[in-house]
Formats: sequence, C-alpha cells, structure tokens
Amino acid sequence: MAAFVKVSEYLYIGNAADTKPTGVPLPTICRELDTMTEYATKDGTNWTAWETIGSSGYTTPAHTAPTVGAATTAVLASNTSRLYALVINDSDAVIYIKLGAAAVMNEGIRLNASGGAYEMSKKLGNLYTGAINGICAAGGKVALVTEGV
Repeated sequence: MAAFVKVSEYLYIGNAADTKPTGVPLPTICRELDTMTEYATKDGTNWTAWETIGSSGYTTPAHTAPTVGAATTAVLASNTSRLYALVINDSDAVIYIKLGAAAVMNEGIRLNASGGAYEMSKKLGNLYTGAINGICAAGGKVALVTEGV
C-alpha cells in the first residue's frame, strides 16, 4: 500500500487503497484521485469522508508525464469530456502554463519547482476543457498530469 502524496501544506492526493497521513495541520484535505472523494480531518489524524467532487466524480483517470520545452509545449490536449485536471511540476525549474494559448515565460499560471501544482474541476469553479500548454527556461522538464473524464 502506498502513502498519500503531499501537494501543498493542506492537500494530499492518493488513491482509496493508499494510507492517509497522520499528524497533519488543520484544515487538511485528502483527495482520492480514483474515487474523487475528499476527506477532512478535525484532529490531524482521523479522516471523515467530506465530499465527492462532481455529481459522480470521474470514472476514467489518465496519467501522463509530458516533457515541457523551452518553447511552448502541449501539456494537455483539449477534451470537452474533462471533469478534472491536475498539473504538477515534477522538475527543478519553474514551469508556466497557459490555458488555450501558447505558453510564454513569466505569464499565465506559474508552477513552482518541485511540486507546484494547478488543479481544475467544476467544484473548484475553474474547469477548463481546452488545450493547456507549458514552457520553462531550460526545457526538458517533466510535468505530471492527471485528467479525469
């Protein structure tokens, strides 16, 4: 069994079979990517199902790891069936992403090195179903992408 991965100080992601963290600061959320169920903790250790994202969540997660170049690079193709997307910077350099346009350095959404992330869903009110592009100064850096339909 794997453990949940820390995305930010108050957000962990994993799957239903993964071990949820203990001793976390409040208010922390654990999100199961395979069930799209969120869990909250009142004491930093015990988890209670809080909400399922969307009416039924998504049923088909797809995981990719595009290499982001020094010129605009496709990170996620347009998909009108998209219900959820998460882009995580898995590199040692800043990556910038743009929704529906060519990515440009120092514009758009900044994903900090070593785990900077951008999450989209109807629940969050920022779901975008068009193409997403990325760019980084050095090129050859990896983004981790989860898309749910």
